[in-house]
Amino acid sequence: MSDNTAPTASAIYVDQQGELMGCQGCVLRNNYAARRGTVFVDQKALLNISDVSFENNIALASGGAIHSVRGILVLENVTFVGNIAGSGGAIYLEGDSIDPVEMKGDILVMTGNSAVCEGSAMTLQGGIVA
Repeated sequence: MSDNTAPTASAIYVDQQGELMGCQGCVLRNNYAARRGTVFVDQKALLNISDVSFENNIALASGGAIHSVRGILVLENVTFVGNIAGSGGAIYLEGDSIDPVEMKGDILVMTGNSAVCEGSAMTLQGGIVA
């Protein structure tokens, strides 16, 4: 998936309590969103991906590659290279004490990501990372 543009979630939007499983071997490249990243995972939705690469994606606000609001992320062998955002260059995780965002990651490679404000690789606000 490449060269997509949207105000929110330029490539994939996983809605409340939805699930995106698979996407194995996908490359998401050169996508642009004004806010909430290339992939947006909304409240209690599940994103379970493996062997995926996020390359040179841009979100003006947050989460150049992935933005999650109280979602559940399971990432295995995922690469984030050259993603840019205001906060959370590659990943922006947003939750609260009642509904935290959850992320489980295995073999994550993050290189060359950047953020204007905070977290060139990742920003975590009210969540759990294991």
